[in-house]
Amino acid sequence: HELRTPMNAILGYTSLILDGLYGEVNPKVEDSLRRVDAAGKNLLSLINSVLDLSKVSAGRMPVHLEEFNLKELGGEVTAMMDCLAKAKGLALEFDAPEELWVRSDKTKVKQVRVNLATNGIKFTASGGVYIEARRAPDASELRIRVRDTGAGISAEDIPQLFQEFKQLDSSSTRAHGGTGLGLVISRKFAELLGGTVDVESREGEGSTFTVTLPLTGEERGPRPAEFGRAAVPAGGKLLLAIDDDPEVLSLLRDSLVGSGYELAGALSGDEGLA
Repeated sequence: HELRTPMNAILGYTSLILDGLYGEVNPKVEDSLRRVDAAGKNLLSLINSVLDLSKVSAGRMPVHLEEFNLKELGGEVTAMMDCLAKAKGLALEFDAPEELWVRSDKTKVKQVRVNLATNGIKFTASGGVYIEARRAPDASELRIRVRDTGAGISAEDIPQLFQEFKQLDSSSTRAHGGTGLGLVISRKFAELLGGTVDVESREGEGSTFTVTLPLTGEERGPRPAEFGRAAVPAGGKLLLAIDDDPEVLSLLRDSLVGSGYELAGALSGDEGLA
């Protein structure tokens, strides 16, 4: 929060100024503010990636299992990434069976898909990025393949792909930006969900990243803290907080000490309604 809150304030006020809420903005100032906005969003993305990585490494990243349709999720990701692909003149396609249901952490699966699609678009100059999801022949696991027609990766460089803050060469960083954390977080998220991320690639022929996840199974990774309904005496005051991060709920509970309020914390909307 100490990192994210100031950045959100910077981005929020920059957006309000650009929207003309505080008066007219001349073109020179507008151009500068758009640069501030772009740099701020890049920094916020880095902050979020580092915090995700630190949570996983510390064993404090909760896993929330739910049933969801993978074709619908894939459509959301494709719609979100389509503008990036079109800006480079690339095709972006997704294919999956209509009734492919999965029990996993929807947010983390979506993030892995976004990271891999972004990576494919970033390092592909022509052609496209093609994503497909299928059940394994024995129906025990799910396989998501993200194939691009980019420059490809040499065999000796592949092990470096999943090293933190590592890109294959400095020219890649200058040309494409980024910190090298997207693939690292994708593999760690997949492992947290009981799966993995593997890659096959040849120089000049593109790359294929394969995410393998169990279709069903018990929750893996650390369980989030329990937040039951607080015992509120007659006439007492109760505050309901809904947040998928148990650390936020812990912070709120501590901050209410001495306020006269008790906290009922919920980790999901359904839990909050209950």
